[in-house]
Amino acid sequence: MVPYFSFITKTGLYNTLFALLLVYTAVDIPVSTFLVTAFMKSIPRELEEASVIDGCGFLKRFTVIILPLSRSGLVTAATFCFIYSWNEFLMAMLLTSSIESRTIQLGIKFFSSQFITDYSSMYAAVIITIIPSIIAYIFLHDKIIGGLTAGGVKG
Repeated sequence: MVPYFSFITKTGLYNTLFALLLVYTAVDIPVSTFLVTAFMKSIPRELEEASVIDGCGFLKRFTVIILPLSRSGLVTAATFCFIYSWNEFLMAMLLTSSIESRTIQLGIKFFSSQFITDYSSMYAAVIITIIPSIIAYIFLHDKIIGGLTAGGVKG
């Protein structure tokens, strides 16, 4: 966290939403790369070889064969990145200080003060905050489960 903070402050991006976007992207890219790479390695090499024999170039091979087969892996990676970025608290707390650049999770934290906590409003905000993650999972759960299990199937 110290390198993120020192980089963001040295570049003058402290207290901006762009700083959060930059950090979330830096954290999400390696995870997505490992997930999608493992998924694409499970695609049979014979399909690609057959498309070469049929005369497909690299771009057509990628767009017609590889990309449709790896759709569930890409959806899984995108869903994980969305849920991580949506629910992240610590980096947002570290890299922002003003109300304008505060995320929803930080807003929930400020429902409590030193002497009183407004639990009813806090719980309502938590429910509203959870709704996008639940909706994303409801619509994409078959792709997520397919993407997680397909990377481990061999043969």
